[in-house]
Formats: sequence, C-alpha cells, structure tokens
Amino acid sequence: MNYLMGFLVGCLIVLFLLGWKKDQTITIETVPTKYSNFAEQLGQHYRPIYQKRLNATKLANELKCLADNIYQEAGSEPIEGQMAVATVVVNRMKDPEYPKTICGIVYERHFNRKLHKVVCQFSWTCKPRHIPNKEAYKQAREVAKQVYIKHRRLDIVGDATLYHAVYVHPDWADKSEQIERIGSHIFYKE
Repeated sequence: MNYLMGFLVGCLIVLFLLGWKKDQTITIETVPTKYSNFAEQLGQHYRPIYQKRLNATKLANELKCLADNIYQEAGSEPIEGQMAVATVVVNRMKDPEYPKTICGIVYERHFNRKLHKVVCQFSWTCKPRHIPNKEAYKQAREVAKQVYIKHRRLDIVGDATLYHAVYVHPDWADKSEQIERIGSHIFYKE
C-alpha cells in the first residue's frame, strides 16, 4: 500500500514539474495547427473574431460540434463557404437570442406551433448522419480550428447570424437583410 501511495505521489510531482494543471486552460498560442498553409489559402478574406479561454475538454467538445456542423452543412463547399458557415455559428454566440456555446447553437431546438413539431436549428441534427468522407471531415475540423481557436472569420459574411441553402426559402429570409451568397448558401443579418 505504501508503495502505491509513493508511486501516485511521484506521478503527481512529475506532472506538476511538467506544468500540467487540472482543467488546464488552452489559449490560441498553445494549440498547434496541422496545416500551416491553410491561412494562405484564404488570402485576405478573414479577420480576428474575439478572445476566449476554455479548458481542454470543453474546447474539444466545442470544436467537434463546430466541425460536425461545417461538415454536414457545407462539407462539399470550398473553404470560403465552410468558413462562412462556421462564422455564422460563432456570430450567434455573441447574440443574446442564441445559446452561448457552439454545441448549444448547433443542437438548438424549439417547438414550432405552426408545424406542431420540434424543429432543429440545423436540419441534420434532427437525424444525425455518419461521416463517410474522412478527408472532407478533416478539412471541416481544420476550418473549425481556424474560426474558433485562431479567431478568423470572413469579412464578406460580416455579422451574419442566418443562412440557408439556395434551394430553400425560409419564412425569415424576406424579413432579413441579405449579405452575400457563397457557394450554395445565402447569408443574412437579422
């Protein structure tokens, strides 16, 4: 028993000396990017969003939710279209009308009295789909890192908090200010 206690105390001392802390805060400087040329592909179309600090577990969850949404909503779009979709989700975090987390925004649902059913903010969350294209998901994950960790967004999207695919026309589109069309999505400001 004393041997086990000594071993555990030794492990804690080593972790302490290496600088590990429970719920260690991650900042943008501590997260390496895998694709160093990603920002160059975007050119001058992005700018910093905001500063945010999260513990490692929460950061991983938020990145997964954002990457899943990018993949499902714009996985076949060019990088610019994926960045635009991600920017809208992050813009919603600053709006008091929306949840304050990426996962809260992505999985937000409400009851639609007109339709008499629960409606999802993003239709794919009502019926989650598997991820068949690993390369496209890897790119969606990198876009999520660029938008959420590196705080980049597309200037042309501005403060958009809404978008829809070109093949649908939701009721709110006529009441909102259209900002831009990127790929197969149209972006709006409320």
